[in-house]
Amino acid sequence: MLYEKKFKNSLKSRLGFYLRRKQNLGFYLRRRQARGFTLLELLVVFSVIGILTGIGFASFVSYSKKQSIDQTAQDLKTAIDEARFSAVSRVKPSGCGTNTLDRYQVIPCANGGSNVCNTPSDLYQLAAICISGVTEQVVAQPAKKRPQNIIVNLNPAECGTYGGINYYALKNGFSPISGCRVVITTTDTTMARTLCIDAGGNASIKEGTSATPPTCP
Repeated sequence: MLYEKKFKNSLKSRLGFYLRRKQNLGFYLRRRQARGFTLLELLVVFSVIGILTGIGFASFVSYSKKQSIDQTAQDLKTAIDEARFSAVSRVKPSGCGTNTLDRYQVIPCANGGSNVCNTPSDLYQLAAICISGVTEQVVAQPAKKRPQNIIVNLNPAECGTYGGINYYALKNGFSPISGCRVVITTTDTTMARTLCIDAGGNASIKEGTSATPPTCP
């Protein structure tokens, strides 16, 4: 009986402790809600939110620029690959009519230098060149617009006066025979891609920055 009585007293004591603790917690929370947040607490919260927002925005801008320059380089490479494949396969567009397909030509629209494209805002100019005797017929192919935050440069000494990258169907050849480089940069010069076209007409993309532009092998 004595043990049972002690046990009951101990249980009552513990139960009373938990009830008082619960009441104190409730009182603290009600007081907290009534009192609100201090100016220092609000400043800390808004400072953390501002820092996280700044980091997120900077990351988004960097990601957006990378996507833009990568897509631009890939679009230009795709056009060059298409011209090369069409010339090798001797695919003559219907616009040539009865004329003979001579070559496919890609001209990068170099807004960083002398832009010779018919539509300067395009990324490139792709055309099939057909001939009838000594007369050339230019049959333009679909092109893509150049993003506003992108600059395209090429070296006329390498790529020819007009930067024309030619794939011949009749002679089954490529010019310029020494190859050609097209450098693509962002307007803030933080990112760069070099499109390398070797002497065989094969195109590849190299990654770098404007400060250390990637070079072709």
